[in-house]
Amino acid sequence: FIYMYGKLKGYYMIIIFEGIDGCGKTTQANLLKERLKRESIDCTYMSFPSNSRIGRISNEVLSNKVEGIDENQRFCFVIADMLCELYGQFGIVEKLNQGVCIICDRFYLSTEVYQNKVNRDMLQAGRNVIFKDLNEAVIFFIDVSLEQAKGRIETRGKNELYEIDAIQQRVYNCYYEILKEYRNLEKYIIDGNQSIKSIAEQIYGIVKYKLNYSNEKR
Repeated sequence: FIYMYGKLKGYYMIIIFEGIDGCGKTTQANLLKERLKRESIDCTYMSFPSNSRIGRISNEVLSNKVEGIDENQRFCFVIADMLCELYGQFGIVEKLNQGVCIICDRFYLSTEVYQNKVNRDMLQAGRNVIFKDLNEAVIFFIDVSLEQAKGRIETRGKNELYEIDAIQQRVYNCYYEILKEYRNLEKYIIDGNQSIKSIAEQIYGIVKYKLNYSNEKR
């Protein structure tokens, strides 16, 4: 990889971590954030649902803490949260235009796989809107076995709506199908059964190469 000197300015990229619950994406997203900061690269970590008021409501809906909400209604909360984070003041699009790298723990792909009972036309329309201004995006899908993911989930002591064996299996299969539809974005499937350090090095190597390559082109 080309060595990176100083601080990259004027280049942006949104880096998205995806995978079933318990795959280790949050750990890897945070490790990448710390590594990039040590390289003096401007970056911001975000997770979805967000920590905004709408995001907190969305999280309650997804956690089945609000009664009488169907899948289409859940989708509306999720898409509202993402659009606010994209286009609000100091939002994702503004930060990208300022040359900041955005690291996302889950993004729209999660919505498509976890809420695949939503009308497909609605999901496609949502994808078109969400990625309209996100040309430089990279997706890391961390692939782990359902058994390993389940073991990690059980240590959390949580019982969320989507963390059920049958749903996790459906979600796992759905990820691979929908990933194929993201033809215009770079996608990397990472073996999540490796050590945390090995996964982090692999991800960092890809990101560092892309940042250097794109900066050279500019």
